[in-house]
Amino acid sequence: MDLVVFAWDFYPNTSGGAHARWRFCKLAESKGHDVTVFTPRARGEPKKETVAGVQIFRPARFDSFVEVQNQDLLTPFSRILTTVKIFVSAFVWMVKNDPDGIHSDSHTLNWVAKSLAVIFGIPLTNFVGFTPSLKPNSDSTAESVLESLSFKFFMGQHVFCRNEAIATIAKTNSNSDVALIHGVVNKSKIKNAVEVPDQILPEATDDRISLVFVGRLADVKAPRSAVELVTGLPDEFHLTMIGDGHLRDEIEQMARSEQRVHVLGEREHLHTLKAISEADGLILTSKTESYPTVVFEALSLRTPVFSRPVGVLPNIEHQRLRLAELAELPQALQRAYLEGERTCTEEDPSGVCQRTLHQYSLENYTDTILSAYEVE
Repeated sequence: MDLVVFAWDFYPNTSGGAHARWRFCKLAESKGHDVTVFTPRARGEPKKETVAGVQIFRPARFDSFVEVQNQDLLTPFSRILTTVKIFVSAFVWMVKNDPDGIHSDSHTLNWVAKSLAVIFGIPLTNFVGFTPSLKPNSDSTAESVLESLSFKFFMGQHVFCRNEAIATIAKTNSNSDVALIHGVVNKSKIKNAVEVPDQILPEATDDRISLVFVGRLADVKAPRSAVELVTGLPDEFHLTMIGDGHLRDEIEQMARSEQRVHVLGEREHLHTLKAISEADGLILTSKTESYPTVVFEALSLRTPVFSRPVGVLPNIEHQRLRLAELAELPQALQRAYLEGERTCTEEDPSGVCQRTLHQYSLENYTDTILSAYEVE
């Protein structure tokens, strides 16, 4: 299949949602599909390149007005102009190449994808990972109207969401077939992580319970709360923090006064995964999250997760996922430790919970979306 993908945030950015989009395209290409991506161009990026078999077109820059005054006023017009340029470029390319399907995961580019799908008579799928009305205290009339228009007029035959709330909005405002889809974990990296020979966490002892915090040392991730949580637990509990950010100096100062807290700073992804696999538990103290990748990586590595009920997590059922408000997390940790939480009924000697890994892998995400084109 020749697949056209519209993405607002894409390679070379490979963090957050851009990582999932890039991985989806690479996996689709590895399965024999020809993948062509249309995305805005940032300063210094080429207009066209092919990476890992994926053809990337960047016909319009979005940062055109960065140095102009009244940027807040001009940014919406810059977005509109950028999408129009992408539409024209994609139209010309599609006339010459006759693709088989379109996929879009950007509210901003959904109108482009839908228009071209109608013009060329080919199937369209959409992925909606976030929508403005879910923002806390969202009261923007413009965003609300645009969201409603996007769902009502610019969705394809199949819409995929990770969040029950988004799925409800999509079902209410569109005539599409709406389905929940999971998948954010890199399967090969999970399997490789357990084979890393290095010991990442401080050497374990029989009387030590090793917890790990992974994330930016920034206010939204609440790293101070993680330190305070562990210092209030019995002496057996130790915490290792992996990540960097503007709060690092403060967190390191807190750690120096508490010998049970260790700050490793930022580590490469494979070593971070190995640390998670070594830990007795991962704690997530973030004030807000949408779809926290680290949680699903930990569950795939058979590591229990103790988290505040943020983002999609209240909708996830898993035997090693424990949700509690911040004040209740210490009790949840102590109960789980006393109950011998680190057990898995569907594991193998590799150190990976295969069922969880499959369910939340980007491979599963990719296969589910690609299979939608087969029923058209």
